[in-house]
Amino acid sequence: MPRFRADRLEKLTEEIFRKEGAPEEAVKILAGHLVRANLAGLDSHGVIRIPQYIELMRSGTVDGRPFYKIQPDGKYEIEQDDGSTVLANGNWCFGQVTAWKSINLAIERARQHGISSVSSYNTAHIGRLGEYTTYAAEQNMVAIVFCSIGRIVAPFGGIDRKLGTNPLSVGIPTNGDTPFVLDFATSMQAEGKVRNYLISGKQVPLGWIIDQEGKATTNPADLYDGGAILPIGGDSQGYKGYGLSLMIEMLGSLLSRNGFPGLEGHRYGSSGTVMIALDIERFVGLETFKAGVGQLIEDVKSSKKRPGFDEILIPGEPEARITQKRAQEGIEIPQKLFDSIREIAATLDIDAEEYLD
Repeated sequence: MPRFRADRLEKLTEEIFRKEGAPEEAVKILAGHLVRANLAGLDSHGVIRIPQYIELMRSGTVDGRPFYKIQPDGKYEIEQDDGSTVLANGNWCFGQVTAWKSINLAIERARQHGISSVSSYNTAHIGRLGEYTTYAAEQNMVAIVFCSIGRIVAPFGGIDRKLGTNPLSVGIPTNGDTPFVLDFATSMQAEGKVRNYLISGKQVPLGWIIDQEGKATTNPADLYDGGAILPIGGDSQGYKGYGLSLMIEMLGSLLSRNGFPGLEGHRYGSSGTVMIALDIERFVGLETFKAGVGQLIEDVKSSKKRPGFDEILIPGEPEARITQKRAQEGIEIPQKLFDSIREIAATLDIDAEEYLD
């Protein structure tokens, strides 16, 4: 598979969006976000999104299906401000730009008020939620981020697409170098992971998706032919993921004023995003909190290991290790994805081959 050094892949990504007409601030935020996702092993939220975002910029579609048209120079607009609570309009700028402005604002307001919430609508795909909660935890904040997005998940016991993958992330600072970062879709997998299997020519594990008739399938193409992703827990425990997803749909869609398919004014695929930040110092001394977190982690890790397990990790540690490994060894992307990126680059007079490791 084609391999890139992280800095070269980031430069290629920057050049593509710069020549497509994105302003420099958006170029830097977007390219850095996508490549950091690849570095962390979350390829579903990395440069696999380049073709999708370019299509959204050019035609407002994904795979030919109407979504929303990304406005690269859309302005982040605060529409309601009550101090600790803020409602913002992303005006269809890149979702990562809107989300970065929101998490920084949430942190700023939490320092003033102890706790804050910033929600946004008219927000394009914001990428990996763990990026924002990691950043907040590094600023010694607890952060909770969730968003409702699109409709590609079946409710527990159903066939039709009624919910989004509706991810949730929580970031908590620790007394070590790696914060606790919980980050997951409330579906069996993020849509991007299924897409990654598709472009890699591989079958998805049984239990992830169903076809348009509700039958379990391992063919990723069935998802894009009217199928659906199942909630976390699958056929036996899927009511848990379904409940979480429905909660996020209600809060993410309605608190942000984003709405959901069927409500007037809603644009399919838009993200109803809510970011909550808590200033630890308002509850307990920061060092006392970190020491307690460290003690808890140490206690959990001291558990006897089950057969087949060498160690117990906390959320955030696997991504930190993969980041270190890929920073040294490079980032591989599927040939089919590289071909798509190369074709896009060629339309902008960019030679993608020059950026390969």
